[in-house]
Amino acid sequence: MIDLVAGSVVWEREWLVDGFVSHRFGRAADLVIAEWTGVGRLYAARDGSRSRFEAFDGADAGAADRVRRFLGEGLVRHLRGEIALHASSVVIGGVAVAFVGASGAGKSSIAAALCRRADVELAADDTLFIVQDHGTFRVVPTENANRLDRQDAAGLKRAVEPVRVAREGVPLGAIVALVADESATDPRLVALEGAMRFRVVSDALLRFVWDDDAMNLRDFETLGMLASEVPVLELRRRWELSAIARSVDAIVRAVASWSDR
Repeated sequence: MIDLVAGSVVWEREWLVDGFVSHRFGRAADLVIAEWTGVGRLYAARDGSRSRFEAFDGADAGAADRVRRFLGEGLVRHLRGEIALHASSVVIGGVAVAFVGASGAGKSSIAAALCRRADVELAADDTLFIVQDHGTFRVVPTENANRLDRQDAAGLKRAVEPVRVAREGVPLGAIVALVADESATDPRLVALEGAMRFRVVSDALLRFVWDDDAMNLRDFETLGMLASEVPVLELRRRWELSAIARSVDAIVRAVASWSDR
């Protein structure tokens, strides 16, 4: 399937971190390609029917494996018409709650704080797979540890083991967009309506291809259904440890209120 040299790849999109390319997407022949600098490269057919991940020589084995199993698999799922989000997720009372937001919004921190409770299970830390099952949306558990920022020279993240890990798919109960707001005296969890619901899920979608009209229309229809069928909320809170603890309480109360209906 793959017999390419780097020079034959046409790179079309790239993302910079501190002035350096962190990852990029491109094409070669009939393949679409994703590359993570210093980690590895994913090759896939445009319909997601075939794919292969190649770690670079000298890459950290753990980092390469995580990219392959989560980001790489999420991009291939997108090609197949499935949903993968940049999100963390926990299971509370038999339903999953997904947390989305910009980088640094606290997705892993909220999930880790919730997972300190004995009745909460971790479903995803950074990449969330969602499948449609007889008209409902279900979360596919992907990860068994939270990865939290560590303040060190290498900029690495440390794994934090949760009390419990989800082992099977569960219904997606809500999507919560995390927003830092220093004016919020207490965490506020409010339901979003209309176009804001669609924007939240669209911004979190893992996409591999942007210039295919048929694929874009498919994404629009799938995300529209997700945004209409699953409650989408916004959680505004200050960026401080005490606000995270109060946010956990607000989320648990909200899930309990859904169960009582």
